[in-house]
Amino acid sequence: MESKDLWQKYEKGLSYNSQFRPNKNYYEAIKVWNSFYNGDQWLGLEGDQKLPHPTFNIIKRIIEFLVASLTSSNIAVNIEPLENVVPEGSPASQVGDFLNAEIKNVFEKVNFEYKVKEILTDGAITGDLCFHTIFNPTKKAYRGQDILGEIEIEILDATNIMFGNPNIKDVEKQPYIIVVGRDLVKKLQEEAKSKEEIKPDSETQYQSSDYADTEIEGDEEGKALYIIYYYKRGDKVYCTKTTKDVIIYQDVDLKTTRYPIAFDNFYRQKGTYHGRGVVESVCPNQIAINKLFAMAIYHQMMTAFPPLVIDKDMIDKINNEVGSTIELRGLKNDGRSFRDVAGYLEPANMSEWIIKIIDLCFQYTKECLGVSDASLGQINPTNTSAIIAVQKSTAVPLANIKDNLYHLVEQEVLILIDMMANKYGIRPVVMENEEGQRQLVSFDFSVLQNMDLKTSIDVGETSYWSEISAMQTMDNLLASERIEFIDYLERMPNEFIPKKAELIAKIKESIQEQQQALPGGNNGIYEQMAQYMDTLPIEQQQALRSLPPDQMEQRVAEMMQQA
Repeated sequence: MESKDLWQKYEKGLSYNSQFRPNKNYYEAIKVWNSFYNGDQWLGLEGDQKLPHPTFNIIKRIIEFLVASLTSSNIAVNIEPLENVVPEGSPASQVGDFLNAEIKNVFEKVNFEYKVKEILTDGAITGDLCFHTIFNPTKKAYRGQDILGEIEIEILDATNIMFGNPNIKDVEKQPYIIVVGRDLVKKLQEEAKSKEEIKPDSETQYQSSDYADTEIEGDEEGKALYIIYYYKRGDKVYCTKTTKDVIIYQDVDLKTTRYPIAFDNFYRQKGTYHGRGVVESVCPNQIAINKLFAMAIYHQMMTAFPPLVIDKDMIDKINNEVGSTIELRGLKNDGRSFRDVAGYLEPANMSEWIIKIIDLCFQYTKECLGVSDASLGQINPTNTSAIIAVQKSTAVPLANIKDNLYHLVEQEVLILIDMMANKYGIRPVVMENEEGQRQLVSFDFSVLQNMDLKTSIDVGETSYWSEISAMQTMDNLLASERIEFIDYLERMPNEFIPKKAELIAKIKESIQEQQQALPGGNNGIYEQMAQYMDTLPIEQQQALRSLPPDQMEQRVAEMMQQA
């Protein structure tokens, strides 16, 4: 294909995005949603100088809460071969350990936890979540070693991803996928290694933010729009990168079997690959709140200083200075009071329903999105256990969004495995030994090719019911003296006790001081234990000595306390 043929496919994607929302320009709407999230919520009304422009950014508060709730639990990935696909004792029998370790290493290098929060924020604004995975063959995997090839993960804006079949969101079923980007002309020319000139352009109108419309102008800083066209031949993925007029590279075999795109939605919509975010549905509520506040403020501004009315027959000129005197004559003859000569007009009172409606708009908007006062900490903490239970229960409406996030992560993991199997070869992996020390161990990743693997996404806390059940079990163990209080504290969730680490450290320090205060310190304790064991029957001494040292020590200490 020539560059003009690929560019026609890109223009078809632009046409679809411009039409799939009736009476609304998709790209302009994305810019408005980003502006509303950032607090610029009086777009197009700047010329109205009568009304003030207050902004009560409920949108940002809701999105930040949703993102924090969705990422409050750690996401862990567990990979293992399906049963009977790997012979026991073969080098591939430890494939799960190596894969889990390498995926963890990649996540640490790309700062994946931060990217998850960033992509959820983008998804809450635009509706789409998209990771683009790139294998950089020139980047060193480890310093000091000549091992080239590193996996990189970037987040794509909703406006920069186009599907060949936009009515379905399954990535692997797409005839082709287009990734859109802008880069420095100088860099694109170096990448193309072509004598054909790539010219800068000003095609910024299809970006996701108004800020992206402004670029530095100049020969060295000029930018051009490019697309990366991914497609499949059989089971192999190929790609072509081109500008509007110049092909940078063409039909490159990526030697992978999956598209390097992980995609899902914040809220899914039928019949289109584009999702729906929070901002789109909350914008009308936000506008209503801002306008009601603006009119309330305007009313107070106009009526805070009521006009003064005077009788010009009695007073020709009034002096408003502090301590000044106003002389009046003839009031006694007319039978009038000085209050009849001058006074302030009382303005009409503003309806109290204005404030009530504003409060209801806030309340109903938050409740419809699963954000309660308890979850935001806006209630009187008289019963902390009940508050925690309510906060946990408010996370239930987020289950669908969490499922979308975990599906996105699972897609990303499968892409990583595909790249490792086909591009890594033999390379060292950072592993932890039995002592918890990190070391490099070589592994041949090519054994992953055509291997059936089982992928599971594990979350730190599955539900608040499991946490409450665990706490009840811990309470019973402590009450029956099956565990020490320090063990109970260490296993308690951090949210239950403020500054838990400091409390544990203080208790351990106190225990250590008590032990050192005994005759001979720790040695004195061991001498007392040894003397106590000598008093026990031979069979009981042998049973105790057969235990591991730490268990024997604990058992003897318990027996001494009971004695």
